[in-house]
Amino acid sequence: MDFHPKFTIGAFSLVVLVIFTRSFAHGAASPLTPNTDFNNYKVLNYAEPLVLTCNESNPSPDFVMKWLKNTKPVTTSEGDRPNIVVKNTSLTIHRAMDDDVANYTCQLVNTKAVDKNNSVVAQADFWVVGRPFVKLPDTVTVIEEEKLKLECIVIGSPPPTVEWKVGNMSYADSEGRVKLSTDPIKKIKNNILELEPIRMSDRGEITCSAHNLATTIVDANESKVFIRVKDKYAALWPFLGICAEVIVLCTVIFIYEKKRNKAELEESDTDQSPEQKNTPDHGKDSVRHRK
Repeated sequence: MDFHPKFTIGAFSLVVLVIFTRSFAHGAASPLTPNTDFNNYKVLNYAEPLVLTCNESNPSPDFVMKWLKNTKPVTTSEGDRPNIVVKNTSLTIHRAMDDDVANYTCQLVNTKAVDKNNSVVAQADFWVVGRPFVKLPDTVTVIEEEKLKLECIVIGSPPPTVEWKVGNMSYADSEGRVKLSTDPIKKIKNNILELEPIRMSDRGEITCSAHNLATTIVDANESKVFIRVKDKYAALWPFLGICAEVIVLCTVIFIYEKKRNKAELEESDTDQSPEQKNTPDHGKDSVRHRK
């Protein structure tokens, strides 16, 4: 059983599980004891050393330990990753990554064997699978009655399936306003959630978690995002406020100008010259004198 990782991990947290097959010996009790944390599994966080150990129950100077990865010999440096160390009966990977998902085999070899093709005294197989890592943004803001779209970023092998929790409801499939879909490129089932239309009551946390073979043994990782819902008219209120201020200002200016014009008109009617008001009418007297 071989796994072929398709993901590249950045500065993320990844946990790996190691499943082993009991060692065998030719006509003797098993001389190898693989290290485990519980049951047949070993758990280690990404960026911390992954240590696979096959302890010998009957150490012998004639025996040496060899390690294989997918049936090929493990070297102390793989490409640009000189962080793999083979020492005595242990294999240490200082920074576990998604391409460490593979089948590892420890072989106890008799260096004094006459037949080199039959020199393996015992071996144990380790199956490494990744506990999915998930990530959502911390917060997302969406306008009421619009569509919310979230992508749960997932890293893990074998490829996991994503489950969502909206409010108090859990979703493994599309239902009602909640639509789950698979990214066609990343091919992580249900890693995209769409919620439409958004309501004010949707304000709160949405959680995604990823599940695969590893999470049948250990708890699944989860990530949460807080959804903020804005009133659909929220952007309109500032505009209406500005319009109201302009209307009030124009009204004040109009009233002021109207009163000022009225006052000027009244003043022009009453403000006549004193000479015009006090000059007597001598026309009739002139006529009389001529007679």
